Amino acid sequence: MMAIVLICLGYNNSQFNAKASGVYTIASFCGVKCSNMDVYCDTKSGGGGWLVIQRRNIKSSTNFHRGWSEYEDGFGDINDEFWFGLWPIHCLTNQGQWELRIDITFDNGTKSYLHYSHFKVGPANDQYRPSISGFVGITPADPFVTHPINGQTFKTLDQPQGSTCPIFAHSSSIPGGWWHYSCWHINLN
Repeated sequence: MMAIVLICLGYNNSQFNAKASGVYTIASFCGVKCSNMDVYCDTKSGGGGWLVIQRRNIKSSTNFHRGWSEYEDGFGDINDEFWFGLWPIHCLTNQGQWELRIDITFDNGTKSYLHYSHFKVGPANDQYRPSISGFVGITPADPFVTHPINGQTFKTLDQPQGSTCPIFAHSSSIPGGWWHYSCWHINLN
């Protein structure tokens, strides 16, 4: 079962209310490192006002099997598949109240989404640990309760962050960086 995954941030669904979905440039946020940065704004999903931080189509050729520095800085094509970057996500989510929306479209056309009213990512010196709460998605139950990412360190093939999971001993098997819990049961990268 393949899927297209879209992960978005919303700032009270109004921070990024662009006229049409597409790429926009943010002049500056979080200092020089994030000045004149291109972002993708989604004006359709859940009423719009979403900044896309990850787009992943499992069938594509974009490699999400990457190391720490690439996940920290971001990679990919903003018009196609990409990861926004841990540093910019941390910077944004530590300014005001942010929401998280994860849209999933399966090969058979079935769509689902998860929506959380609170999302924040910690700093680099704490391995970008997330805080997530307020589940209001359409799935029957919050999957991050069963496989929690709250407080997990972000792990990549070259930075397993003290994982006790034996799969990290064989880095070629790791599908992509994520806030892995118990090896990986949920990994949207």
